Amino acid sequence: MLPSGRSAARRADALLVYDSHEYAAGVPYRTWSFRLLVALIERRLVPRADALITVSDGIAARLAERFRLRRPAVVLRNVCDLPPPVAGAGALRSEFGIGSAPLVLH
Repeated sequence: MLPSGRSAARRADALLVYDSHEYAAGVPYRTWSFRLLVALIERRLVPRADALITVSDGIAARLAERFRLRRPAVVLRNVCDLPPPVAGAGALRSEFGIGSAPLVLH
């Protein structure tokens, strides 16, 4: 989507914001040729983006290092802030017979 976004931004005289949800260089693409294409596109266009957004400090640091960015990516976490657990939250554990094993709900 980066080439399309760059083209649209230029035509509309708008800013280009690159939203990198993952570190593309680390994605296990099916073919080496597609991985190379993604790397070439990113090398050419990421440094030209007006702003970058990503989901973690680690990805922001890797993008800054790899592309020698003028300014760091903005980290915008895609998770909600949860309130503290309420009393009686152990009801799920007893209802499902989980005991003290870690419990993660998604």
